[in-house]
This record gives sequence, C-alpha cells and structure tokens, in this order.
Amino acid sequence: MFASLLANFAIIGFFVSIWANSQEWALLHTRRRRSVMLGLYMGAAAVAAMLFSVNLYSGVLFDLRNVAVSYSAVFGGPVAGVISGAIAAAYRIHLGGSGVWSGVIGICAAVLVGCVGHYAMKRRSNGALTPVMLVSALAGLSPVAAMLALPDAVRNDALLGAGPSMALLSLSALAIASFITLRRIALARSRALLLGAIKQAPDYLYVKDPDGRFVSANQNCAAANGFASSEDMVGKSDFDLTDKLRAAGLHREEQNILSGLGAVSEKLEELKGPDGEDKYFVTSKSPVVLADGEVVGLVGVTTDITAIRKTQGEIEQSRNTLSFVLEEMSDGVALIHHDGQIVLTNEQYRALFPRTGKFRVAGAFYADILAEVLATDEQPTAGRDDSSRWIAGVLQRLKTGGDDIVQLFDGRWLQIRIRSHMDGISIVVVSDITSLKRAEADLVSMTRQLEQLARTDALTRLVNRRGFDETVEREVARARRSGLPLSVLMIDLDRFKLFNDHYGHLAGDACLQKVATAVSSCLKRSTDVAARYGGEELAIILPETDSAGAAQVGEEIRTAVRALDLQHAASDKGIVTISLGVASLDALSGAEDVRSLLLRADEALYLAKSGGRDRCVVWQPPAASFSNVA
Repeated sequence: MFASLLANFAIIGFFVSIWANSQEWALLHTRRRRSVMLGLYMGAAAVAAMLFSVNLYSGVLFDLRNVAVSYSAVFGGPVAGVISGAIAAAYRIHLGGSGVWSGVIGICAAVLVGCVGHYAMKRRSNGALTPVMLVSALAGLSPVAAMLALPDAVRNDALLGAGPSMALLSLSALAIASFITLRRIALARSRALLLGAIKQAPDYLYVKDPDGRFVSANQNCAAANGFASSEDMVGKSDFDLTDKLRAAGLHREEQNILSGLGAVSEKLEELKGPDGEDKYFVTSKSPVVLADGEVVGLVGVTTDITAIRKTQGEIEQSRNTLSFVLEEMSDGVALIHHDGQIVLTNEQYRALFPRTGKFRVAGAFYADILAEVLATDEQPTAGRDDSSRWIAGVLQRLKTGGDDIVQLFDGRWLQIRIRSHMDGISIVVVSDITSLKRAEADLVSMTRQLEQLARTDALTRLVNRRGFDETVEREVARARRSGLPLSVLMIDLDRFKLFNDHYGHLAGDACLQKVATAVSSCLKRSTDVAARYGGEELAIILPETDSAGAAQVGEEIRTAVRALDLQHAASDKGIVTISLGVASLDALSGAEDVRSLLLRADEALYLAKSGGRDRCVVWQPPAASFSNVA
C-alpha cells in the first residue's frame, strides 16, 4: 500500500513538475490553447494516478485523480477542468465496479472546486495564497463527498476509516503542486518581462559565455550586426561579425574581464558605418559571477551615441561661432537671468565700464553691480534722488525690456538696450554712442547757427525782418498773457538817400553798419532785440518796457548816433542823424495786436521826421497832441 501511495505522489509530482517547468514555453501560446493543453495533460495524469490506486479501507480505493483535475481547473480555468474531468470520469467508468458513480461524483466535485479557485485567484491582484489554501481545503473534501455516494453498507465505515486520510493526502498534494506552479509561473512571467524589456531596449544588449560566444542578444543588437532575429546570433562570436584584428582585440579584452582584471566601463569606440560615415559607440561590459564565485560569462551593453556626438559637435560649433561673434563685435553683450544673475558677458561689455567691469562676470548678481556703480560714482546722475528705487527700476527692466542712455564719469555716453525673452533670459546690448552724441551736439549747434543766420541781416548783423516779425508776434502774445507792457521803436536814418547819392552806396553801407553798432550798444538786456526793418529803417523790441522807458532808450540811441559824428554834407544837420517813433502795448495805448502796435510806431516816426528830424516821438492817442523828446 505504501508503495502504491508513493507512486501516486510521484505520478502527480512528475506531471506537475513538467508543466510547471514548461511555463516559459506555455506563455508563448494563447490562453485558450494553454487551457486545452493543460486539460489533456492533467487528464492523462488523473488516469495514471488511477492505475496506482491504494486500498485504504474495506475495499475503498484511493488515488490523487481529483488533485490532477482540480489542479487543471485552478490553472487552466473551466475549459481545462472540464477536459481533464471528462477524461478521468470516462476512465473511471471504464474501470467499473460498485463505486463507479461515487468516483464520478468526486471528479465533478474536483472540477467545481478547481473552478472556484481559478476565479478566486483572478480576483486577487496581490497574490494567490488565500485561493490556493481554500482550493486545497476543498479538494481535500472532494474524496469525502464522493464517499457519500457509496452503498449504505460501507459508507459509514469508509468515511470514518479512510475519509480523514484521503482528505489530508489530497489537500497536501494539491497545496504542494499549486505552490510549485505559482512559483514557476511568477518566475516565467518575470523572465518574460525581463526578456521583453531587453528585446525592446534601444541599446545593444548581449550575453556571452566564457568562450566569447553569444548566448543571448536583443533585437537591436542582432539588427546592427546584420541578423534578422536575435536567435540567429546565438553561438556566434566576434570573429563571425567583424574583422580578425578587431575581433582579436575584443576577445583579449573580454578574457581579461573574465579573469577578474576589471570590467569595461563606458569605453568609446569610433567605427566606420556601412555608408562610410563615422559612428560612435560607448560600451560597458562586466562578468556574470555565481554565488560561489564561478564566472559563467559576461554581459555587455553598447550604446550608439553618433547622434549625440553630432549634436555635441553642432553645439560646440555654435558656441565657438557665438564666442567669435561676441568677441569681434564692437558692442558689449551680456546675458542676464531674470533673477539678476549674469550668465555670460563679452570683453567689450566689461571694458565699457572702467570702474565696475571687473565685477560684470558670469555668476555675479546685477544688484551687487548696480550698488558698485553707485559706490564708485561711475554714473554720476544714477540714483541721485533715490538709490534703492533706481536699482529696483533697472532690475525691473531686465524682465520688461527697454532702452536707456547713460553718461559715465569720464564724459562718455552709453546706450543700453535690454530685450527680455520667454526663457527667463534678457539680452543686454551696450553701445558707446559718445561720438554720436557729440555729432548730435554739433548738429544742434550748427542748426542754431543756421537759424541765427537765417534771422540775421548780413550787412548790419542785426536781426532781419523775418526774425523781427517772429519775435514781435511772440512778445505781443506773451505781453497779453502776462499783462506786462511792451514797446517798439521804429528808427530811420535822416536823408539817407541823399547820403548815398553824395558819398556812394559803399559809404552808405558802412554808415548803416556803424549806426547799427551804435544802436546795439544802447540795448542792455538780452531780451531786447534790434532789427533791420528794411533799407535804412531799423526797429527795436523792448519787452516789459512802457512808453516812458522806451522813450528814454530812444533818446540814448539818438544821442549815440550823433556821437558818431559821421559827416553828411547833404543834410542840414551836417552829420548823420536818426528819427525815432515809439509805440507801446499797455493800458494807455489801447493797441490790441502786432499790426496796430507797428502802425502806431510808424505814425510816431512820421511825426518825428515831419517835425524836423533828429528827434524821438512817442505815439499818443488822437485826443491828445503828439509830444516829442528833443
């Protein structure tokens, strides 16, 4: 009996061991195909177990057929359970005997128990220990359930005598078989995941034996060496893949690794590709050592870094080009992060700031540099009112961008242009615009000179008629706004036509120049304007001057001209004299605009000339008589 019982365990163990160790092969097939194969296979195991039945008590036979059937249902589902159960039931019916239906019922119970365990395991995502324990316990009861169908004469004795032993044996057998299979399934799936990851890895992965032959390689490694699949590389060596010289070098290298002389880490290789272009690879190799220290091979990984090297080359070339441009350009350039830290500066940028250039380097913070600008007075006008506010404003422009023109302590002018980018970096371009500012100042000065020339009479160097008209319009408008007086003097050289006829026009021009000089010398304020109104007629504008003050100035001018003592033989005076007419824009005059003001001055001049010349006449309203200053 013991031999038959041991044979039953051996048969079930044999079948379970074969199936458990073939899980890697089984995973290559579909789930339905695996279920059918497992059902047929464990059906055969059940038949084999029944061939070695054991007589446990009073003719009651026992074997581990139900363990095989439950096992197939647990790991193959209902399809596998029904197939194995059908095979076992058919063979049990074939054997016949009084306990045939009891045996069939036990087989059916085993199928049901296995299906329950199968679905319980599918619901358990964190392991299958509990379902296995449950199925094992139920499987132990399936032979006992079968005994319930025995004839009344033997049922009770069989249950009491053989029931416990049959339950314990079935439970133990199924539990052991299930644990072994679960372990092998987990191992097979882990290996499948590992092999799948290796196969799909972008690098070239491979394993070699101590003789340098490939044991395994991923698909990328096989394709790189011209093979359709990784299986085609198995058994090959480097001598089959590359030239003898390189293969020999690789073999020596790998033998050193296997001898314990050290692994290869990130070795760079440059090879010619099929298209003749240079390709770059980085290879790492290390030995595979068992727990007892035995070296059984090596594992290697090779990475194609051609694209990386090409990109690095392009980046390096771009960097060199940028450096060349930055150093050759005349402007100063700085890259500054929005947090104020300098990323890059060129030499020109640092040279433009003689007192703080040494601080303007990569890694420095712009706020510290601005503090040095204030401390060294590099920009005399910077932060004069509020230094903290000035620094905050400059730092804010790093984020928003903007243009600024500053003057340094040495008189140079710099234009600072800031352009902010989305990546948090601002580009600062600094240009020395000193020559431009000087040219601008020269242009302004020249423009003013041209404007002065355009408003100056060429002969007398007094303001010309155009300048006079512009000035009197402006002064009249200002006087009306301010309520202050304004006076105009009209001057005419007495009998000047006769002077020209007697002495000639050149002498007349010289006379007019001397009179103009004398008139200008009597004007003491910068706001007073003397102009050549036309021909021998002059005009004077006296802002903020009433008629009395204007008459006093007019008399001084008349006296100054007489003092020139210019001979005038054609005049009854014997010398050159002038006549003056004065009009004022004030509360008494009633003049409202330029035209009325000039008209009244002209009327006063007419009265001076008609009254004997060589006199100054102030315009008076018509109700009063005209007066003259003799």
